[in-house]
Amino acid sequence: MLKILRKKGFAKVMIWIIAIVIIISFGFMATAYLLTGSGGSSYAGHIFNTKISYMDYDAAYRDTVIDAMLQYGSQFGKIRSYLNLDAQTWDRLILIHDVNRKKIAATDAEVVETIQGSPYFQRDGQFDSLLYRDTMRYFFRIEDRAFEEVIRDKVRFAKLYDQITGDITATETEVLDAFRKKNERIQVSYIFIAPEKFEKDVTVTDELTKTYFENNPEQFRVPPSINVEYITLAFPQDSAVEAISSDGEEPTASNEDDQEELKEPVRSKATEIFEGLLIDPKFEALAQKEQLEIKTSGFFSQAEPNLSLGWPFESLNRIFSLQVGEISEPFETSGGMVIAKIKERKDSYIPEYKEIAAKVKEAVIKEESKRIAATKSQEYLEQLKTEMNKTQLDNFAEAARALNMEIHQTPVFTQGQYLPKIGIANEFQSAAFMLTEDNNVSDVVSVPNGYAIIHLDGKEPADESNYEEQRQEIADALINERKNRVFTEYMTNLRLEANLEDNISRLRQEQQANQL
Repeated sequence: MLKILRKKGFAKVMIWIIAIVIIISFGFMATAYLLTGSGGSSYAGHIFNTKISYMDYDAAYRDTVIDAMLQYGSQFGKIRSYLNLDAQTWDRLILIHDVNRKKIAATDAEVVETIQGSPYFQRDGQFDSLLYRDTMRYFFRIEDRAFEEVIRDKVRFAKLYDQITGDITATETEVLDAFRKKNERIQVSYIFIAPEKFEKDVTVTDELTKTYFENNPEQFRVPPSINVEYITLAFPQDSAVEAISSDGEEPTASNEDDQEELKEPVRSKATEIFEGLLIDPKFEALAQKEQLEIKTSGFFSQAEPNLSLGWPFESLNRIFSLQVGEISEPFETSGGMVIAKIKERKDSYIPEYKEIAAKVKEAVIKEESKRIAATKSQEYLEQLKTEMNKTQLDNFAEAARALNMEIHQTPVFTQGQYLPKIGIANEFQSAAFMLTEDNNVSDVVSVPNGYAIIHLDGKEPADESNYEEQRQEIADALINERKNRVFTEYMTNLRLEANLEDNISRLRQEQQANQL
């Protein structure tokens, strides 16, 4: 029974600092309550012709956040802004309806086994009831029973997944074929046609740019941006100087240890200041007391961060998940420890044409040059084929040189391998691996930065002596891919059947519009 998890006593493990930081950073529970009663809607939406109250939606949203925290662990704070938690909440409600009508249940024993097997509640490889209770109280801030129901639904969803995908397998032939594709190596030559080459041939008029903007307004949408106030606790400036000897030699290991020792008091002070801000979040008063200057970053977005700040990308992404007035935990830069506070936040918007006329003109030039490049690529392909047919020989390189086309060659590579000049371009690699000795020249292939015409130079078959070693891993990957595809199709059909009416998203959009 679930009471087993609650009978083993309780002791206050001091994880409150971590919990408060996480809760502040995540904005836990700040969702549907803000929408209750807004816009004349008396319910959050409906699925399967059943109304979903705001209270039921909010409970499901809470469970969705907890599930995501368990899934992503310490990465959750970094990626939360990329998760569509509203959509995931509706999927959760749809799945609950489906498992209920299919009468899929989870026993108490299965719930206990799942909780006790979670690494989040273990010390030294064993389930720790004290850690479990502390996590419920200080981290998730919910009753044990509520969390256990989250896990019960998780078990039920897993059973549904197994029901839908349990019969999916892969034959020995399919696994061997996948092994051969994974381990086959090829080398290709290619001609690359860059659109930039044709930019000089593009004529742009005001009428053309205005029409392009009117037809493609979303292309010029400005992403959400933030303005940040921050204080920096600088590391000792002389630590690096002292680490260099008089003859200019590089710092030794002991010198580096000395530098770290000099930084420790600054790190400790930053933590102390941050803990004080959790209790009394008066940023200006704290800065004045500590004689620290408050600086402002200016507005920047995740797509175009303010690199002059010198902050790690990981820290910038974490700051973007905060709300106005929220304070980040201290993070380290090359110059010292930084504590930041969100001063202002701008929602995404589409600017007026006159504000971005130059950017629209640039987009038109790129679009037109790409169109010209596509046309020219087809012409080049026909010219190559004509030149090669003159001798009836496989002389791709000679034909390219005769036509004054620059030719490139890849190293020998397997699927998914990074290639010089090309990178990891799925379109390029897919076309390359489809080539054969009898059909060794591709059609024009669109790649992220232009177009390519590919020629197969050579192919090395997979070394099948390694098959048994890789067989199980490849079989599992193949089966899991098929299962996920089948279940995705199942969910798509289930969403259509649910016929969702989503008042939450509508109300959010109305609120954002009112704030502009």
